[in-house]
This record gives sequence, C-alpha cells and structure tokens, in this order.
Amino acid sequence: MYEILENPQRMSREEVYEKYDGKWLFIIHLEGEPFQPWETGIPVVVADSDWEGDDEGIYDVYYDDPSITRLMHLSLIRDENFFFGFWELPLD
Repeated sequence: MYEILENPQRMSREEVYEKYDGKWLFIIHLEGEPFQPWETGIPVVVADSDWEGDDEGIYDVYYDDPSITRLMHLSLIRDENFFFGFWELPLD
C-alpha cells in the first residue's frame, strides 16, 4: 500500500529515518552539499514496497514539474536497503 502525503513537510534526514523506518519513500527538494549525504527533504510518497503506485503514474507529476529540485527514492525496508550497488547493513 502507498500513500501520497497531503501537506508534506520538510524533514531532516534523521527525522525521516526515525518516522518512516520500515517504509519506502519518494523525497523531493533535497537540501545539502553536492556529493554529500542529503540534510533535509520533503517526503511526498510513502509505501510498503519499492515504487508502489508507479504503474498508476503517481511519480510522473514530480518528474514532469520543472520547479521540483533534487529528488530521490529511499528504501528503509529491512533487508532491502540498496545503495549505489551495495547492500546496506542495518545496525541494530
């Protein structure tokens, strides 16, 4: 199941990791230094699995809007964290 967030709010990286642990996210308007981990962003879609809702075109609005800067998808689903070709190991 996925949810398009109504009235999405800018959140820090730490807040996103804490609030959406176990979820997959699509985040827009990332802020932070280039080539460094992002510092803040606006989560707009939260899902239980990767790219849920893509077949319905829900992400097209974000890709087609030229005012949207720096966007990304982020998996916080346990055992599914894939980053630049390497699996992240969750630390408990």
